Amino acid sequence: SASASASASASSKKKKNLVVASHHPFAPEAATPKHVAWNFNEVRDLLLQSPNVRLVVAGHYHPGGYARDSSSGLHFVTLEGMVEAKDTAFAFLDLYEDRAVLRARGSATSRELPFPSS
Repeated sequence: SASASASASASSKKKKNLVVASHHPFAPEAATPKHVAWNFNEVRDLLLQSPNVRLVVAGHYHPGGYARDSSSGLHFVTLEGMVEAKDTAFAFLDLYEDRAVLRARGSATSRELPFPSS
């Protein structure tokens, strides 16, 4: 959207790291083709053109998944769902200047996600 693009542009000028959260994944490598957003190609292209977007977190695909764009270093994380979890599945997201850390509980997956140097 125009407002998302304007926000990403303003953050780029300020050199801030951005995290995008969505219910539907934008990376088929981090889910399955039937679980990604219907317009994932368009949204993914916009995200990849936004140098300050460092991490995209999504749900919807309950087994979870992960992908990293080899050119930009952008992380796509699909969080595991609680629905099929034996006990629970959730995570805390800690953001640092150079990385993001998912501290998982239950069936969720912990991850350390380094940001590319600018």
